[in-house]
Amino acid sequence: MDRCANQILAQLDLQMNQAINALELILGSTEVESNQMRWVDYEHTECSAIISGTSGGSIYPMLESNCDTDLIINRIVQLRSWYEGETYKGSKFDAFDGYWFFHGFSLLIIGDYGTALFRTYLWCNSVESPVITGVMPACDTVSGNQIINGGSAVIFLNAVDPKNGIAKGDVVYSSDNSIIASGNNTLTIDAGDHLVIQSDAGNLPNIELCGSHANIRTCGA
Repeated sequence: MDRCANQILAQLDLQMNQAINALELILGSTEVESNQMRWVDYEHTECSAIISGTSGGSIYPMLESNCDTDLIINRIVQLRSWYEGETYKGSKFDAFDGYWFFHGFSLLIIGDYGTALFRTYLWCNSVESPVITGVMPACDTVSGNQIINGGSAVIFLNAVDPKNGIAKGDVVYSSDNSIIASGNNTLTIDAGDHLVIQSDAGNLPNIELCGSHANIRTCGA
């Protein structure tokens, strides 16, 4: 789970930096950098206070990651509201915001935009040369003691039924259509904070993911 969380935080950092860069074009780097430094201090203080009672315990890394993730998502929304003229204050897809994960698959959703990372279970050092095949397939690598997921996908949410926890989304890119297919998909949240992704084409198994409040025993790394 720590590995999945680290990859999600890397995605969030990238999106936050993109929002900061966009805001600097409007307000200038000095003001934005000063504000960001104050936020970093706040984020550190807030998360330290929240998880202080678990220091040294096995659950500490997970709680720390959850706190970082929640605050960074809120920060991205705040930054976007500033450079988009206060028009971005969340979205009708708020119930789907956050990170969702299961063994070998993670999905980050902010607003109507989601990015997924997943295991392909194909090692890059074992695939055929792209000179022979013409196209290098998505593949996993190892960095230190961590597996770096090689698969990725991008989804845009375009309709929602908030009462029943259902959203419609269009996967506009998938590096492996045998895992998550391009095209229309249905996303459903249940009472246990699980997210199910179902291909509308009906030709793939459902992808079942856990939210940050799901029972940890039902979720993989």
